[in-house]
Amino acid sequence: MPIMLRYVGAFADRVEGLGGDPSEIPPSLTGTWPGGPGEVTGKDRHRHLVGVITGLIYDHFGDFEGFILETDGGDSFTFYSREAHMRQLADRAWAERLRISVTSEYRHRDRPVRIGLHPTPRPV
Repeated sequence: MPIMLRYVGAFADRVEGLGGDPSEIPPSLTGTWPGGPGEVTGKDRHRHLVGVITGLIYDHFGDFEGFILETDGGDSFTFYSREAHMRQLADRAWAERLRISVTSEYRHRDRPVRIGLHPTPRPV
């Protein structure tokens, strides 16, 4: 038990160090939090994630199958689509290291229904 308390305390210190209040974070069995990635509320039956593409997936014929998204928290999510436009978008986002938003239906988490590209700041 003392190890777990020290572990939770270390995370609370990290949250405080980033300007947050750890006492405002409710417990969660699913790892989601209000306003966080993967949260499903009310009539919104979609999952919204933001991150960068860390890998492209191809089948044994070399055809595009999907991509791997890594969020700011270091979690990886795999999305599948064989659409040519999706391949072009994933290729660009991966090559340019663009941050993207991916929305998927909550019951079909691995199928993207909407992708948004985030603009990158210009170098100074």
